[in-house]
Amino acid sequence: MTEVQNSKIAVVTGATGGMGKEIVANLVSDHHVYALGRDQAKLDELVAAHGDAVTVVAVDLAQELDAMDAVLPALERVDVLVNGAAIAQAFSVESARVT
Repeated sequence: MTEVQNSKIAVVTGATGGMGKEIVANLVSDHHVYALGRDQAKLDELVAAHGDAVTVVAVDLAQELDAMDAVLPALERVDVLVNGAAIAQAFSVESARVT
């Protein structure tokens, strides 16, 4: 059994955003983190910062949600799931409306 299999497992979507990076940084202290994000360069930064404690997966969940079985390896379990992936549209105060 590998070290990853013996670790607690966390999956973080939106791992390349500001909150996502901080969540990954917190979880790597006692989890192996599968970090999902769209930006490969930012995913590479996570590996540089956290080494083998992170497995990165480049994926755009807005486009590839149906392909998640192919994106993540077959995990026996997930101890923590942080679904932080989001798409936000920026509006000025004047143009924003309640929907």
